[in-house]
Amino acid sequence: MKLLMGIGLYVVIALVAIILLLLLLRAFKQYQINRESKENIQNGGISEIRKLPIGGISQYILVDGQSKENPFIIFLHGGPGQPFPFGVSSRNQFPIITEKFNVVYFDQRGSGKSFDKHIDMKTMNVEQFISDANEVIDFVRKEYKQDKVYLVGMSWGSIIGLQLANRHPEKFYSYIGMDQIVNIKEGQVLGKQWLKDMAKDDKKLLDQIESFGEPPYYGELESKYSDIVNKYNGFNYKDEHTKGANLIKLAGRSLVSPDYSLRDIYASFISGATFSLIKSKELQKEIINTDFNELTIFKTPVYIIQGKHDKVANFDLAKGYFDRLDAPKKKFISLENSAHMPNEEDFEVLIQSILQLNEH
Repeated sequence: MKLLMGIGLYVVIALVAIILLLLLLRAFKQYQINRESKENIQNGGISEIRKLPIGGISQYILVDGQSKENPFIIFLHGGPGQPFPFGVSSRNQFPIITEKFNVVYFDQRGSGKSFDKHIDMKTMNVEQFISDANEVIDFVRKEYKQDKVYLVGMSWGSIIGLQLANRHPEKFYSYIGMDQIVNIKEGQVLGKQWLKDMAKDDKKLLDQIESFGEPPYYGELESKYSDIVNKYNGFNYKDEHTKGANLIKLAGRSLVSPDYSLRDIYASFISGATFSLIKSKELQKEIINTDFNELTIFKTPVYIIQGKHDKVANFDLAKGYFDRLDAPKKKFISLENSAHMPNEEDFEVLIQSILQLNEH
């Protein structure tokens, strides 16, 4: 018994030591980031968190750029509920972008630093998110004296961004849709057939897929469907020649962000996603019933960047939609080795593609 107690004590001491070491590493990295931000400001850049009264609640943005003279670009992260990889925890993370743009990272309602368990569930709807983002855009244009900004929507953020670009073309130099969602129900129909083809030699799995019935899928059924899509790399593509996206690296930067408390980190990984996708059942239904097939006329340039193997925001649907678009300028960029999440090689392609849009 004494031996077991002794071993238990050593285990506790070791765990405490590991936690203290991780906290020290976090504090050191935060110190480095803050020091770099101060140098950036001294050299004529911007690096600041703003707490804004948006849509009746407090929401947060980070403005990060190496020159105040550069144009502004606003990122609408995916999720909802998980602000990765372009959320408020991104200070100094993408210097290749902040060299040419002043980047506005926005933790949306219910996500990361903007999470609040007291948010009225009735406000968790697509129109409210569009209104929130529009308020942020107007704040940035007024506060930083910008006639227009660039707008990027990623995955869920592309649902918000595409509609803003259509409704308010006067506010944007261009709209960039990353993992552009067009029609999730149609994507599930195509995805189910793709899964049946992939699982044709696995009768048990094939029977499970057939048991789902016809789309749309919601709630637990959608979760089971997505798990099988993930199993066959329709979310994060990899094969014998291709490494998948490093999701830990993409999201893990938030762990050392000087702008994120431990509460914010927990909200980003756990409570925000639970609140936004599980508790907000009506929001999930709205997202899955998204249909942009008739929204094809734009007065601002539209660029779409899509993973070739994406079965979440289906690649073929996005390409077909792009072909029907009527816009003053448009371009479709295919990430050849990625699905919904760009792997490391394609992430560089994605970033370079955004940088090339700075042509106004």
